[in-house]
Amino acid sequence: MSNLVLPGVGTFVAGRRVEGLLQLVISQTGFALSVVWAVLFVRDWIHQGSLPEDVASGLWLGVAGVALFLLGWIWSAGSSVVILRDSRKSGL
Repeated sequence: MSNLVLPGVGTFVAGRRVEGLLQLVISQTGFALSVVWAVLFVRDWIHQGSLPEDVASGLWLGVAGVALFLLGWIWSAGSSVVILRDSRKSGL
């Protein structure tokens, strides 16, 4: 379940250290990029006093952030399935 909340942590705890760290770095980089885009958008909104007209100028940052986060999350969800399947085979 921890992989669904914070991608990579469950994989790391399950003993797949490198894979878990990569998932964590990818997902959190994506999260950080999304937050940076949101902060820049709100900053422009406050400075202009209304919704910014040029939304597309920094939108690539937000889209890239969401894409990276989803990549890390989907990868960690897949790892969770494999880890659960392997644990059932070994009788743990």
